[in-house]
Amino acid sequence: MLHRVFLLFWGLCTVSCQPDISIQTQIENALEKGPKSQQTPVSEPPRKQETRWGLSLVHDHQDTNIPKWIRYDASQQPFIDKEKLDSWITNFLAESSSLLQLPADQLVALPQKIRLAPGMEVRSFRREINGIPVDKAYLDLVFHISSDHRYSLREVVNRSFSHVPIVADDLPNGMEEELKPYGDILGRKSIFYPTEIDGRMNLIESTRWDIIDANGVLRSITMEHSNQSIVEAYDYRHHAPPKFSLAAEVWKRSPVNQLKSLKHLPLTNITKDGVASTTTLDSGLDFDASGALAITLGSDRYDVITPGGNTPLEVAVTVDPTGKVTPPNALAERGMHVYTSFHEINRFTRRFISPSETTYLDQKIPILFNSTIQDANCNAFYNRQQNPVIVFGNCDQADFVDSLADFSDVSYHEWGHGLDDYTGRTLGIQDQAFSEGIGDMIGSLFMNTSDMSPGFNGNQYNPGRSPKNVAMAPYNGNNPYQEMLIFNGSIWDMHDALVQRYGLIKGSYTSQRLFFRHLLMADSYQESYEIILRLDDDDNNAMTRSPNHCLINQAFANHALATLEPNCQDQVIPPTIPVDQSIYTMFLNPEENQSTLLVSADEGEALAMCIGKLKECESLDPSEIEFEKVIVDDQEKAFFRSKTAVATNEFEYLTFTVFNDGIPTGARTIKVVTK
Repeated sequence: MLHRVFLLFWGLCTVSCQPDISIQTQIENALEKGPKSQQTPVSEPPRKQETRWGLSLVHDHQDTNIPKWIRYDASQQPFIDKEKLDSWITNFLAESSSLLQLPADQLVALPQKIRLAPGMEVRSFRREINGIPVDKAYLDLVFHISSDHRYSLREVVNRSFSHVPIVADDLPNGMEEELKPYGDILGRKSIFYPTEIDGRMNLIESTRWDIIDANGVLRSITMEHSNQSIVEAYDYRHHAPPKFSLAAEVWKRSPVNQLKSLKHLPLTNITKDGVASTTTLDSGLDFDASGALAITLGSDRYDVITPGGNTPLEVAVTVDPTGKVTPPNALAERGMHVYTSFHEINRFTRRFISPSETTYLDQKIPILFNSTIQDANCNAFYNRQQNPVIVFGNCDQADFVDSLADFSDVSYHEWGHGLDDYTGRTLGIQDQAFSEGIGDMIGSLFMNTSDMSPGFNGNQYNPGRSPKNVAMAPYNGNNPYQEMLIFNGSIWDMHDALVQRYGLIKGSYTSQRLFFRHLLMADSYQESYEIILRLDDDDNNAMTRSPNHCLINQAFANHALATLEPNCQDQVIPPTIPVDQSIYTMFLNPEENQSTLLVSADEGEALAMCIGKLKECESLDPSEIEFEKVIVDDQEKAFFRSKTAVATNEFEYLTFTVFNDGIPTGARTIKVVTK
């Protein structure tokens, strides 16, 4: 494959300043807009290109020579021992300060070391000038980790605003008096805020306040010193649009869909005949729970709380012999519906992100529904002060639903805000449009549909929202629900293309994995393209195209979040290997539910075994059990023996794949039957 070094350059959106308007009016206007994304790309194309030092350098729209993204051929980079990595990074940043035009002493290492994928680790740095942080400025070093645990540099991502002039000034007197109507000041800090002045970016010394109002809502307000203007103000509640209507009672996804669905009640406290128990992750119990039962909608992860209460809702139910629970009333049904929705989306996310990577998955979250608190009327939102809380309000319109808790997609959306809050290079919600997009895409990818909340806007069949769209960057408005369509469209186009390429199961799984894993790094949707390409990599070499490079490029280029690469074609996928009916297994020396496996086939040089009912094992890398070929005199078949015993009582299906010249040539799934 062609080996090249790619370098891209940094651009910013403009920030409108209105110093002639009163401070309070500016705050009100800014609160309506929400957080500004500082990473909308400038649409002006690059002007010229040159080559020096063996690297291809592209000048950005401000004629700087500072690379935004450097990709190295990892196979040509020196390997670094793990214990020497920190000192190597220190030397590298010092030696690269000229190329990046960034003094190494302005970079402060972030504590987390993010493992995006096996064999890949990211070290991140924020930029500070004289101890003052530069808002949303960072630098990432992406390393390949070899099989012997040594490191080599594969990418440098530079978002440090290293070429941007600095404007420092003092904070005007009396500003904090202007903030008193908005609540009590919890804290303040100085930052440099990227702002466009006369068509060029500047880092303006600014102050950011954290404020809490009488209702417990946290707000952030940022003022530039030089022109005394409010550049950003937002609260930490992220609302679903207040549009509601109900056609029928909901149970599965939406009021318009009158189908009932049985959903698990995991980790749930129950009481039967005066004895308290807790269900397992699979909602299991070790006794017959049919008959009268008290269910408490609370677990180690979620508590469903009704107005005026501070403990989980308890519901008396009757369980039929199959384990089916029928809610006795509308309040109980709504409580169970929202409770199971949050549990199922948490469990789904754990397929791709572990609790060690984000504490949000194990965070105990109260869910307030039928709430009457301010801003909750016919609304739903995620809020965090010290700890997160998710609120569903009542609706008092005559023709609408009683609560948005009746929509599963709304539960997924609000839960997605929390996932955004607890992931990314910088914890906290950094880009409101990105956060809104995450909320919608979690539901779409989980349900494998672009139809979000059918009936949400009053129509019996049309979805409330859809990620399938033609929205293009850059977005110049103030509505994050419109801006998020750019991101959602890119992700959904990628999903559709992957499904077309691999089929529904593998295509959906691949798009889900790329989406969720990229959240560990991304603070804004403007970073999504390069992070997803990095995750798609299959050879730990940033200079070679990933298996789905062209497909991903097309999806993001559809929405102007990437430049379309002409004549780009991904490699053709080889056809699925045939079922090999000649593959048979025999259990040798069975002892206490474990046995050595002997596998025969008509032919084959090597054998792989994988657990589950699959079409094939994708590689010879053993998941748990390794096989060796057995040489038999005058043999007419190929024989393979497991090097270790297999616990035959732990698996229902085992899939075997034979390989010739390293290529899979046949596979068969065997059902394991034990006595």
